[in-house]
Amino acid sequence: MQTTAAWLLDLVSRSGLLPEGTTQQLASEWPNPDGPARDLARELIQRGFLTPFQANLLLQGKYRTFFLFSKYKLLDMLGSGGMGRVYLCEHINLHRLVAVKVLLQQHLKDPSSVERFYREARVIAALEHPNIVRIYDVEPHPTAPLMVMEYIDGIDLETLVSRHGPLSVERACNYLAQAAMGLQYVSYAGLVHRDMKPGNLLLNRDGEVKIVDLGLARFFNRGGAAGADDAVAMGTADYFAPEQALGETVDIRADLYALGGTMFYLLTGQPPFAGRDLPQKLLAHQSEAPPSLRDFRSDIPPELDAIVQRLMAKAREDRFASPQELVEALSPWTQTLIPPPAPEELVRDPLGNGLNNEVRERSSVARRADHPLNLPNTSESDARSKAAAKGPPTILGQSKPIPLWRWIAVGVISAGLFVIVALPVLAPAGPPAPTTPTPTPPALGTSPISLDPSEPLPPDQARFHLGQERIVEFEVVYTGYDNGKTLLFLNSMQEYSRPECFTVVVPRELVGSAPFAGEFEELGKTFTGKRIRVKGPITEYSRNRHPQVVLQSADQVTVLN
Repeated sequence: MQTTAAWLLDLVSRSGLLPEGTTQQLASEWPNPDGPARDLARELIQRGFLTPFQANLLLQGKYRTFFLFSKYKLLDMLGSGGMGRVYLCEHINLHRLVAVKVLLQQHLKDPSSVERFYREARVIAALEHPNIVRIYDVEPHPTAPLMVMEYIDGIDLETLVSRHGPLSVERACNYLAQAAMGLQYVSYAGLVHRDMKPGNLLLNRDGEVKIVDLGLARFFNRGGAAGADDAVAMGTADYFAPEQALGETVDIRADLYALGGTMFYLLTGQPPFAGRDLPQKLLAHQSEAPPSLRDFRSDIPPELDAIVQRLMAKAREDRFASPQELVEALSPWTQTLIPPPAPEELVRDPLGNGLNNEVRERSSVARRADHPLNLPNTSESDARSKAAAKGPPTILGQSKPIPLWRWIAVGVISAGLFVIVALPVLAPAGPPAPTTPTPTPPALGTSPISLDPSEPLPPDQARFHLGQERIVEFEVVYTGYDNGKTLLFLNSMQEYSRPECFTVVVPRELVGSAPFAGEFEELGKTFTGKRIRVKGPITEYSRNRHPQVVLQSADQVTVLN
């Protein structure tokens, strides 16, 4: 197989990922068309023309797999489980990042599995709560049904703890209380989740916890015919309630039992009955009390240890009666404001970003590219004619190309019980028709994205440097506070929800240190009209999708006038 730059550009052209004019210009500018394809791939990733996921597939000669139903462009694979695989995609017309869940092919002939897939969509669509992931759309298809969901820019709690260690008491209680509030809303809807665990709780960059993977959820207080899985133990063995392991009908108290196991994991880094095989775990859930948290950590208050023991009581009537009761029980440790997670905690792949990292090449190619999307084959002439007829997309080749891969942190992963992951089959679709004229891209090496970290950025360019520690210089045009008057927002624009706006978030505890001397409630007036310089990691405010720096210390800010 060829591996030259010219060969790679030909595959890029066939894929439809870039407008044809952009591909032709790249071909004319690249100085060594007979050189290694990997060198060109590095450049295209750095410029934001390709994501590492796309580049890895192209480097293996795979170019027919990047568009789903002519609506969604694949950017990355976020994860997989027993029921489906989840991809990070961009909605072509809305330019919005979404998580797209695809049912695995081996389940398509099983009516109960297909029904469970659509059930999850119906369940999520019926729920609207800040601690529950949202669903945008469902695309029914006989060979590749899709579920389009909210993309959570963050990390699941299982991965967070496995990488960075057990959480502080205050942080674990805050996250669990948020999960309980989401479960209370689930309970109001007459549902029980049935698969609560750390991996199904996603933490975004603002510190919000969202419940995901409602594929096993069932109504517990409504009549009707039983589903095919009602008499089967469904869930994850480390967090099974005793009645769930026996295949009995469950209610919200089974989810509370699982939350007890989740709290145990957050505080110790392991589930309650770690180190045992499956039958031993199931037996332990039936007959053994969980170990005391204080056997692992002396800083755990006895009262909190008692809460976890009550959550994991064998008899459901001995547990909390509702998630709201749990929220109230945790209140002694949730009164203190906790900061949002540190940016380094939310890095999705700790092995690095570039294709020039050999460790990352071995791991990510094994994880992603060795499990490619299997689209039905079409001839090259068919692929060319479809691309020519429908035209190339126009999302890239802008005057300021946005490297979308920098936004990737984690997505929604649907995990099943004791199932080996297989490959999905997606419906073939060519690239979508263009909606706007294609601007001429900047020449290679002249990207408007600043590569010099010591060079101050204007505020409207901060969004192109997400995940980087940079200096941003701007005039404070508009200020505001959160509802609890715990955070001060210094904005570069009055329209603070626009992506061009840049915000400095000042926690109240920094007041008293220069340049934030004075009364907290008066600082907004003090800073309006001031030109400031801030240095710190640029993150994205998840609600309005604009860049921000959340201050950790007052000396990150310098007032210039």
